[in-house]
Amino acid sequence: MGLTPRRKQQGVALIIVLMLFAILTTITLEIIFRQDRFLTRADNLLQWDKRYQYAMAAEVVAQQGLIDDLDLSLIHISEPTRPY
Repeated sequence: MGLTPRRKQQGVALIIVLMLFAILTTITLEIIFRQDRFLTRADNLLQWDKRYQYAMAAEVVAQQGLIDDLDLSLIHISEPTRPY
């Protein structure tokens, strides 16, 4: 009961198709994984930039508050004191 040449060819063709399917599946999963990692990295960079901008804005607000406080102090110093 040997296999006919045609049956052998069908078996080899099936193995080739299964190997190609496995290779394509592996490549597809790798592409999906890399895309997900890229999107995560891009989101992290955007979040970092947003936090950096908030920090810079807070610094400007603090500087302006100090400048305003200094201006008010100078105004009070330059005003003559009134005796009570």
